[in-house]
Amino acid sequence: MGGNPLLVDGSCVRFKNPRSVTLVVDSQTVKADATVPRATTGYDAGKKTTGRKRHLAVDTRGLPVMMMVTPASLHDAHAARDFLFRLRLAHPEITLVWADSAYSGELVTWAKDRLRLTLKTVNRPKTKGFFLVPKRWVVERSISWLMRSRRNCRDYENSPSTPKHTWPGPSWP
Repeated sequence: MGGNPLLVDGSCVRFKNPRSVTLVVDSQTVKADATVPRATTGYDAGKKTTGRKRHLAVDTRGLPVMMMVTPASLHDAHAARDFLFRLRLAHPEITLVWADSAYSGELVTWAKDRLRLTLKTVNRPKTKGFFLVPKRWVVERSISWLMRSRRNCRDYENSPSTPKHTWPGPSWP
Protein backbone atom coordinates (compact mmCIF):
# COMPACT_ATOMS: atom_id res chain seq x y z
CA MET A 1 0.00 0.00 0.00
CA GLY A 2 1.21 3.49 -0.74
CA GLY A 3 1.05 6.68 1.25
CA ASN A 4 2.31 7.77 4.62
CA PRO A 5 1.37 6.07 7.85
CA LEU A 6 -1.19 7.82 10.01
CA LEU A 7 -1.37 7.32 13.75
CA VAL A 8 -4.90 6.79 14.99
CA ASP A 9 -5.42 5.90 18.66
CA GLY A 10 -1.79 4.81 18.94
CA SER A 11 -1.97 2.34 16.04
CA CYS A 12 -0.49 2.73 12.57
CA VAL A 13 -2.97 2.83 9.68
CA ARG A 14 -1.89 3.00 6.04
CA PHE A 15 -3.66 5.06 3.40
CA LYS A 16 -5.03 3.34 0.31
CA ASN A 17 -2.92 3.52 -2.81
CA PRO A 18 -4.03 6.63 -4.76
CA ARG A 19 -3.42 4.77 -8.04
CA SER A 20 -5.92 1.93 -7.76
CA VAL A 21 -5.25 -1.26 -9.66
CA THR A 22 -8.72 -2.71 -9.04
CA LEU A 23 -11.90 -1.20 -10.43
CA VAL A 24 -15.60 -2.07 -10.40
CA VAL A 25 -17.73 -1.34 -13.49
CA ASP A 26 -21.46 -1.24 -14.12
CA SER A 27 -23.99 0.55 -16.27
CA GLN A 28 -27.19 2.41 -15.56
CA THR A 29 -30.02 3.31 -17.92
CA VAL A 30 -31.33 6.85 -17.52
CA LYS A 31 -34.58 8.08 -19.07
CA ALA A 32 -34.18 10.73 -21.74
CA ASP A 33 -36.21 13.91 -21.80
CA ALA A 34 -38.59 14.56 -24.71
CA THR A 35 -36.20 17.23 -26.03
CA VAL A 36 -33.33 14.75 -26.47
CA PRO A 37 -32.89 13.70 -30.14
CA ARG A 38 -34.02 10.13 -30.92
CA ALA A 39 -30.80 9.53 -32.87
CA THR A 40 -28.76 9.60 -29.64
CA THR A 41 -31.07 7.49 -27.50
CA GLY A 42 -32.21 3.89 -27.57
CA TYR A 43 -34.64 1.46 -25.96
CA ASP A 44 -33.34 -0.77 -23.17
CA ALA A 45 -35.58 -3.84 -23.34
CA GLY A 46 -34.37 -5.14 -19.97
CA LYS A 47 -35.39 -1.97 -18.14
CA LYS A 48 -38.22 -1.05 -20.55
CA THR A 49 -36.82 2.47 -20.76
CA THR A 50 -35.95 4.83 -23.59
CA GLY A 51 -32.86 6.86 -22.93
CA ARG A 52 -29.12 6.61 -22.54
CA LYS A 53 -26.85 4.30 -20.64
CA ARG A 54 -24.08 5.49 -18.30
CA HIS A 55 -21.15 3.13 -17.99
CA LEU A 56 -19.30 3.77 -14.73
CA ALA A 57 -15.91 2.68 -13.46
CA VAL A 58 -15.14 3.31 -9.80
CA ASP A 59 -12.23 2.35 -7.58
CA THR A 60 -12.62 0.11 -4.55
CA ARG A 61 -13.63 3.12 -2.44
CA GLY A 62 -16.43 4.07 -4.83
CA LEU A 63 -14.72 7.13 -6.24
CA PRO A 64 -15.33 7.67 -9.97
CA VAL A 65 -12.51 6.89 -12.38
CA MET A 66 -14.28 7.03 -15.76
CA MET A 67 -17.75 7.40 -17.27
CA MET A 68 -19.02 6.83 -20.80
CA VAL A 69 -22.50 7.57 -22.21
CA THR A 70 -24.09 5.41 -24.95
CA PRO A 71 -27.61 4.85 -26.30
CA ALA A 72 -29.57 2.54 -24.00
CA SER A 73 -30.11 0.04 -26.82
CA LEU A 74 -26.41 -0.86 -26.86
CA HIS A 75 -25.79 -4.00 -24.77
CA ASP A 76 -23.27 -3.75 -21.94
CA ALA A 77 -20.93 -6.33 -23.47
CA HIS A 78 -20.66 -4.39 -26.76
CA ALA A 79 -20.09 -1.03 -25.08
CA ALA A 80 -17.65 -2.61 -22.63
CA ARG A 81 -15.03 -3.23 -25.32
CA ASP A 82 -14.75 0.48 -26.07
CA PHE A 83 -15.11 1.40 -22.40
CA LEU A 84 -12.40 -1.00 -21.20
CA PHE A 85 -10.10 0.04 -24.05
CA ARG A 86 -10.43 3.73 -23.09
CA LEU A 87 -10.01 2.81 -19.44
CA ARG A 88 -6.81 0.91 -20.22
CA LEU A 89 -5.39 3.83 -22.22
CA ALA A 90 -6.14 6.36 -19.50
CA HIS A 91 -5.08 4.12 -16.59
CA PRO A 92 -2.43 1.53 -17.58
CA GLU A 93 -1.90 0.57 -13.94
CA ILE A 94 -5.28 -1.21 -13.74
CA THR A 95 -5.00 -5.00 -13.59
CA LEU A 96 -8.34 -6.24 -12.21
CA VAL A 97 -11.91 -5.22 -13.06
CA TRP A 98 -15.01 -6.57 -11.28
CA ALA A 99 -18.31 -6.52 -13.21
CA ASP A 100 -21.76 -8.09 -13.32
CA SER A 101 -22.75 -11.03 -15.51
CA ALA A 102 -23.55 -8.79 -18.51
CA TYR A 103 -19.79 -8.45 -18.98
CA SER A 104 -19.18 -12.22 -19.10
CA GLY A 105 -18.56 -14.50 -22.05
CA GLU A 106 -15.99 -13.79 -24.73
CA LEU A 107 -15.42 -10.30 -23.31
CA VAL A 108 -13.42 -11.87 -20.46
CA THR A 109 -10.99 -13.56 -22.86
CA TRP A 110 -10.88 -10.48 -25.11
CA ALA A 111 -9.90 -8.27 -22.16
CA LYS A 112 -7.26 -10.79 -21.08
CA ASP A 113 -5.73 -11.22 -24.56
CA ARG A 114 -5.99 -7.70 -25.97
CA LEU A 115 -5.83 -5.45 -22.90
CA ARG A 116 -4.05 -7.67 -20.37
CA LEU A 117 -6.90 -7.03 -17.93
CA THR A 118 -8.39 -9.60 -15.62
CA LEU A 119 -12.16 -9.21 -15.88
CA LYS A 120 -14.01 -11.07 -13.13
CA THR A 121 -17.77 -11.32 -13.11
CA VAL A 122 -19.92 -11.52 -10.00
CA ASN A 123 -23.28 -13.23 -10.42
CA ARG A 124 -26.36 -12.42 -8.40
CA PRO A 125 -27.64 -15.20 -6.16
CA LYS A 126 -30.93 -16.87 -7.12
CA THR A 127 -32.70 -15.52 -4.02
CA LYS A 128 -35.54 -13.03 -4.33
CA GLY A 129 -35.40 -9.55 -2.88
CA PHE A 130 -32.48 -7.36 -1.98
CA PHE A 131 -29.09 -8.99 -1.60
CA LEU A 132 -25.76 -7.26 -1.11
CA VAL A 133 -23.56 -8.61 -3.89
CA PRO A 134 -19.88 -8.78 -2.91
CA LYS A 135 -17.51 -6.51 -4.84
CA ARG A 136 -20.36 -4.91 -6.84
CA TRP A 137 -21.99 -2.98 -3.99
CA VAL A 138 -19.28 -0.32 -4.37
CA VAL A 139 -20.38 0.72 -7.86
CA GLU A 140 -24.07 0.41 -6.93
CA ARG A 141 -23.47 2.82 -4.05
CA SER A 142 -21.74 5.23 -6.43
CA ILE A 143 -24.72 5.08 -8.78
CA SER A 144 -27.03 5.90 -5.87
CA TRP A 145 -24.81 8.86 -4.99
CA LEU A 146 -25.05 10.01 -8.60
CA MET A 147 -28.83 9.71 -8.59
CA ARG A 148 -29.09 11.79 -5.42
CA SER A 149 -28.84 14.91 -7.53
CA ARG A 150 -32.15 15.65 -9.21
CA ARG A 151 -30.29 16.93 -12.28
CA ASN A 152 -28.87 13.43 -12.92
CA CYS A 153 -32.15 11.48 -12.67
CA ARG A 154 -33.13 12.29 -16.25
CA ASP A 155 -30.97 12.96 -19.30
CA TYR A 156 -31.53 16.42 -20.78
CA GLU A 157 -28.41 16.71 -22.95
CA ASN A 158 -28.74 17.00 -26.72
CA SER A 159 -25.39 15.34 -27.44
CA PRO A 160 -23.95 12.37 -25.53
CA SER A 161 -20.43 13.40 -26.61
CA THR A 162 -20.52 16.41 -24.28
CA PRO A 163 -22.54 15.18 -21.30
CA LYS A 164 -22.95 17.43 -18.35
CA HIS A 165 -23.67 14.57 -16.00
CA THR A 166 -22.15 15.86 -12.83
CA TRP A 167 -20.78 13.98 -9.88
CA PRO A 168 -22.45 15.28 -6.75
CA GLY A 169 -19.11 15.67 -5.00
CA PRO A 170 -19.89 17.94 -2.03
CA SER A 171 -23.09 16.10 -1.12
CA TRP A 172 -21.50 12.63 -0.98
CA PRO A 173 -21.61 11.00 2.45
